[in-house]
Amino acid sequence: MEEALFAWFMDLRAKNSIPVSGDLLQQKARSFACLLGDNEFKASPGFGTLGPETAEAGPDCASAVHEDEDAWEHLRSVDEVPTGISFSDYVNADANAVTTEVLTDADMLRLVGSVEGVTAEDAADDPAGAEAPVPTPGQVMDALDLLRHFAGAHEGTEDELDALQTYEKSVRPLLTKRTQAKITDFFGGK
Repeated sequence: MEEALFAWFMDLRAKNSIPVSGDLLQQKARSFACLLGDNEFKASPGFGTLGPETAEAGPDCASAVHEDEDAWEHLRSVDEVPTGISFSDYVNADANAVTTEVLTDADMLRLVGSVEGVTAEDAADDPAGAEAPVPTPGQVMDALDLLRHFAGAHEGTEDELDALQTYEKSVRPLLTKRTQAKITDFFGGK
């Protein structure tokens, strides 16, 4: 139970949305105990140790929910809980937590960078790594305008603006070079 409580605490703390106090920990410990069938559990400040103080009869599972709600209302009254967090959010915090994500082989390779033993064929099998389509002439000109605007907004970028102008001059013939389609190209075979 302590491991489950610690995992719940770390997950809730990682979300950084609900302040976790001793009262919440004790209530969650009682809830876990009830789920595990331990109706004799009593959450005290030192609930991890067994001693005479824990030998007293603890709450039964039916009353645990009401005690949780009472503790929740107490925390709300002393402004320990941010507005917008409901008792249901608290109770279901561990069930709603996303704790793992399945990574594809491609995702793992991207995370670790280049890996020895991975061939070009392996990388080619990845649909996410498929080659992007060739941009249209309009997209190329829009990209050049965007780069020109960016360079123009900064001081000392004369060399960059000159490089963009040189690139635009070299690529313009490719963008305007079009061949007229024959009428027969639109019908069946050749």
